[in-house]
Amino acid sequence: MKKTIIIQGSPRRNGNTERACRYINEGIAGQFSVTLLNLYEKHVERCRGCRICMKNKGCAITNDDFASLWSKIIESDVILQAAPVYWYSPPGLMKDFIDRTHAVLPIRDCLAGKTGFIVTVAADAGFEYSERIMASWIEYYGGTVDKKIRLWARESDDLEKLPSNISAMDEMIETLKQVG
Repeated sequence: MKKTIIIQGSPRRNGNTERACRYINEGIAGQFSVTLLNLYEKHVERCRGCRICMKNKGCAITNDDFASLWSKIIESDVILQAAPVYWYSPPGLMKDFIDRTHAVLPIRDCLAGKTGFIVTVAADAGFEYSERIMASWIEYYGGTVDKKIRLWARESDDLEKLPSNISAMDEMIETLKQVG
């Protein structure tokens, strides 16, 4: 059974992004061993830019949840990142998490063989920029991005109102099942 990690990067509890993650999780549960990480529940310090990691090949910050989260990513076969679009990028919560991986920058192939999936949620625009940030993170470390979906929603109950959102999530589930 393939291990899948879903990294949910919205700060809004039970918002559209989190509900999309739960929907996808329910659709693949049984075929995958899934870990759903809501970043808002974790304590991840911002990268300090100290560059100690370049010398020591490890992050100087050790008093947060990042190391345990990173180990779950390394143990996974499939990585699904999900985030709303805030000003044409993922919100700070997701971006701070991505920035912390700077500590493994010298290990260019640490995600080799892993398949990535991206879910973005927006009210009007900015999908492509946010997707580019999240995809480049997976690809830089050697992983590949198989599928991206864009969901349209603004308020916390908008996700399920558009049939196209449900169709996109169902397509994502089917693509994930083919990987499994």
